[in-house]
Amino acid sequence: MSNETDHSMEKIWFKIEQDDDGYPPVQIESVWATPAGGNLFRLENVPFFAKGVSFKDEVSISEGPDGRKWYADVVLPSGHSTVRVIVYRKADSQPLEERVGELRQRFIERGCITELSHLPGLFAVDVPPSLPLETVRPLLEEGAALEAWDYEEANLRHAS
Repeated sequence: MSNETDHSMEKIWFKIEQDDDGYPPVQIESVWATPAGGNLFRLENVPFFAKGVSFKDEVSISEGPDGRKWYADVVLPSGHSTVRVIVYRKADSQPLEERVGELRQRFIERGCITELSHLPGLFAVDVPPSLPLETVRPLLEEGAALEAWDYEEANLRHAS
């Protein structure tokens, strides 16, 4: 990323709805975005908890009294899909960080972008529109069947 891009990026804030168990463990999330004119911004990273948005979506914002730019709506969907993966700790296997790294690499080899969360074992996966979702679905289901990881289809934009 060039310095010029770094300076033009701004944080867009999302209010996160928690379930009765307190998941996700945050009430707000910020996602980096580049200005696209007026109150429009293009998301530049994969969200961890915000639903209904994906990498490269163009979104509208409203400025809050706190000066933050708050997500309002998707204006132009990018065609990218967002999947979240949580890798479970196993007492009898390799360290969690290694398992997560190896799994992330498998997604990258298939053409995805991944971003590691601050929560142990959690990462987000961007499936670009040029890559059929069926390319990654077997990998997602493999770990779920073995109870090694689970996944959430947070925002699917691929045609079924």
